[in-house]
Formats: sequence, C-alpha cells, structure tokens
Amino acid sequence: MRLLGSLTARDLYLLDVLEAHRVLTAEQVADLLFPSLDRAQRRLLQLTQRGVLARFRACVRPGSQPWRYTLGYPAVVLLAAARAERPPTRAAHDLSIARLARSRQLDHLLGVNGLFTALTADAAPRPGARLLSWYSEPTTHTLLPQADRFRIGSSGSTPTPTAAGPSRPTR
Repeated sequence: MRLLGSLTARDLYLLDVLEAHRVLTAEQVADLLFPSLDRAQRRLLQLTQRGVLARFRACVRPGSQPWRYTLGYPAVVLLAAARAERPPTRAAHDLSIARLARSRQLDHLLGVNGLFTALTADAAPRPGARLLSWYSEPTTHTLLPQADRFRIGSSGSTPTPTAAGPSRPTR
C-alpha cells in the first residue's frame, strides 16, 4: 500500500486520534501536533488531497466556517487492516461522514475534542506534565451510554472510574 510509505509517525498518530474522536478542526490539530496553525493547515491539506483525510464545513453567510477533518476512506481501510478487521464499504463511510457533518451533536463533539486538545497542548511545554488518561466522547458514550461525563478520580493510590448521570438542578 503506497499510502503507508507516505505517512509520518505524526500522521499515523493523527489517524489514531481521529479514529477515537471522529472530528477535529485545524486549530485542534495544531494544538495537538504542530508548532503553528499554518504548518498544521498545510499538512492537513496534503493529507486531504491524498484522500487520507476528508473535510467538510457548513456554508455560513457572511464568511465561512472552519474546515472539520475526519478520516478519509483510505485511512479507514488502513486502520481496519491494522486491527485485522473488514473495513466498511466506501458508501457506508461516505454516509457516516454526511451524518457527522449534519449531526446535531457536532458542536458538542468539537467542544469536547477542543477540551482534549487544549489540555494536551497546555501540558506539552512543561517537563513531566502530560494528560495521563482521556476517554473520547464516542468511547465514553459506548462505555457508559447514560452518562454525560466520565472522569478518573483517585481513591488512595488507585485510579477509580466514576460515571455521573445527567446534571440535575438543585433546589
């Protein structure tokens, strides 16, 4: 597969992140992996032109909305092969992108992903600081379908997963 030879370690990490988080903006990718937004945008454009990534945005008047990046079909095939799984059909993948682009949950998903990338970027310049654990919104929804948040707390020296249901107003 010629595609694999053209991908850097950073590109492969981006594919893993997009598989887990489904969608990111260029700003979020820059926070996560690049020294500047300009360099991130240039690499994202190259990956999009090769079909590795797909992008979409809504038509907003006046102006335009930032591009939202997700996995392109060749990346989906590559990731499925790494797991020894059968990939979805191209039509099924295209439909999933269309559903994501029109989802009422897109803004929420981008907001949660923005928190992830901001926390990661905040820790990066400090020696010894890093985000130890993060559950993407799709993963959290799969693990705890009724929870609206998931955190790892600490009970003594043992991390403890804690789910909290929807917030309820207090009286």
